[in-house]
Amino acid sequence: RALRAGCDAFLLCHEEDLQLRAAEALRRAAEAASAVRARIGDLAGARSDLDRAIELDPRHVPAILERARVRARSGDLVGSTEDFRRALELGADPAPTWADLSLALFQSGDMTEAKAAADRAIDLDGSNLRALEARGIVRLATGDPRGALDDLDRALGLDPASLAIRYQRGKARQALGRPKLAEEDYTAV
Repeated sequence: RALRAGCDAFLLCHEEDLQLRAAEALRRAAEAASAVRARIGDLAGARSDLDRAIELDPRHVPAILERARVRARSGDLVGSTEDFRRALELGADPAPTWADLSLALFQSGDMTEAKAAADRAIDLDGSNLRALEARGIVRLATGDPRGALDDLDRALGLDPASLAIRYQRGKARQALGRPKLAEEDYTAV
């Protein structure tokens, strides 16, 4: 009888392990499909795949972050900010996640919260490229072109080849009345 109970417990544990492995494989497949769909512009399909991946593992931070980005690209800014906040609660890398949250809030027009999130990202890691870029963009939009230029110059120091950052720096230079320098950035783009 004890042997039978031991065998039953072993089989139950083995079956649970197989189910967990299958769910993990399905989640990975859904994430991979999502990446392909997002790359070809099928944001609705990418979102559906990510919803499935998160349904299989509601605490899987990379899937939550990717769904937040897909939501932002497709205009679902409320859902995007919810996902970024959820990822932070679950332990996502804080500086880049706060930076991404800042940009989603910026897109939604909530400049106060966008600035607070960008500042938080910088407070966490003042040398994080995404944090510097995000705060530069928000500063420029909120009437602080000097601060934006400082952040964008630092970001370009980390990634001199970034055309997106160079373009934003051109806008900051233009706002500061430096059209020749702005033109240098624009022509690099």
